[in-house]
Amino acid sequence: MAVVLASLELGDTLDALCDSANLPSDEARRLYRIGLANYFAGAIHMPYAETLKVAEATRYDVDRLQRRFEVSFEQICHRLTTLQRPGARGLPFFMIRVDQAGNVSKRFGGGIMPFARSGGGCPKWNLYDALGHPERLLVQAFELPDGKRNLSIARGQVSAAPIGQRPVIHAIALGCDWVHAEKIVHADGLEGSRVQPVGIACRLCEREDCAQRAFPPLNRKLHMDLHQLRASPYSFGED
Repeated sequence: MAVVLASLELGDTLDALCDSANLPSDEARRLYRIGLANYFAGAIHMPYAETLKVAEATRYDVDRLQRRFEVSFEQICHRLTTLQRPGARGLPFFMIRVDQAGNVSKRFGGGIMPFARSGGGCPKWNLYDALGHPERLLVQAFELPDGKRNLSIARGQVSAAPIGQRPVIHAIALGCDWVHAEKIVHADGLEGSRVQPVGIACRLCEREDCAQRAFPPLNRKLHMDLHQLRASPYSFGED
């Protein structure tokens, strides 16, 4: 209803914003217009000031935020990534959504988390564990190959499908830099626990002792030793 309201009441504004974006095709304009209408709908359900106030008061408790605004896990995660208004900023979050085949259908906050643009993700990330545990909230501290530590809050989400088709399952992860963890209730108890080493993608990760590795890194030379068995099927040296 809110999306329809945007088109009825703010059609001229949406058109003007699409014109100012100078997009290359009519298809791109239509997609952009739909995105703007959906953003408007999200703001109607979760007003900026009220959402930020409740988020900070609850220490970004996503379950309480879902109940307060009567929205899904995915919707509140998406909204939290947008709370970056100058003078009234929330925490800088990233969000990603994948399907059971690992296809990425949403990604926000790429300046915070360096998402891979091609190839599969890292199976050590709780984002992929969430696919096997729908509706269960999973929390993880993980470290990227460059030493950056992050917090990840993930949940699998099941959507209905037409009769005769299997339900649609997505996994959504909301995350941020570990420096903000003390402000997030879901991180309580993780301090001092094991930090999971996670890569962006196998081709971009140089960790050699990974049993989950599917491909060697792009910038390393393979070493083939028939007499040595390692955790990873690949061993490699310097460039």
